[in-house]
Amino acid sequence: MSKNIDVNELKKIQIDILNEFSDYCAENGLTYYITYGTLIGAVRHKGYIPWDDDIDVMMPRADYIKFLEGFNTGTKSDDIRAISHEIDPEYYLSFAKVTNTSTVLQEDVNSDYQIGVYIDVFPLDNLDDDYETAKKLMKKAFRYNELIILKNLTFNKDRAWYKNAVLGAGKVLSSFWSRDRLIKKLNNFRPLKEDGSFTKYVGMINGIYSGGEEGIFDAEWFEGTVEVEFEGQHYLTNTGYDAFLRKYYGDYMKLPPAEQQVTHHVFKAWYNK
Repeated sequence: MSKNIDVNELKKIQIDILNEFSDYCAENGLTYYITYGTLIGAVRHKGYIPWDDDIDVMMPRADYIKFLEGFNTGTKSDDIRAISHEIDPEYYLSFAKVTNTSTVLQEDVNSDYQIGVYIDVFPLDNLDDDYETAKKLMKKAFRYNELIILKNLTFNKDRAWYKNAVLGAGKVLSSFWSRDRLIKKLNNFRPLKEDGSFTKYVGMINGIYSGGEEGIFDAEWFEGTVEVEFEGQHYLTNTGYDAFLRKYYGDYMKLPPAEQQVTHHVFKAWYNK
């Protein structure tokens, strides 16, 4: 009989994945940054945000490409694998995950694609040297991501009828684009500079949930790395992490109201071995 995985065990598995990922990056000269809620957790709590249950990392696009090309043949564990649309066209998201294949994690997604407990890996992309152009690019990328999200959302009987109706209309709109086409557009959204350098402004194109200016970052915030503590261990993040977090979240050191201190993930997980 398969053993169910509770949230505490889920976090232990995620840390093991993060360690494998971090070690691989160090051994292969790849840059990564723990980011978003994981970074807030590191700075504010020295670990997970108490009501959070996931791990996010980000890599410059050039390193992200190298990571996807080599991780699955260079990792030390047979059970830890990178998955992405580039590796497997059946995969339904535009950004990568590193997953433990001895587990199964079930989320409310319109796909039969099986994944295990995972961490998310996002590419950090060049936008432009001009801020107004960067704003336009973020809005365009947001529209592509909205269409992917519409394809991946499922109808839910617990959701208000009018929200399911809006979702249905959105699915009709998104049907004019294949998931493969949308993901390929995002993955080729901005060409890399020949010398591998950043443009003045950068952003996370794949998987964005807002096309606003809060997602446009100064490249200089990502031109170096620094160690931060997370769950008793040390990982890398970008040297400009304070400016990055303040741009994206505002006063991130202030706890949100109690009613907002809840997880945004709903999952079931178990071992398949």
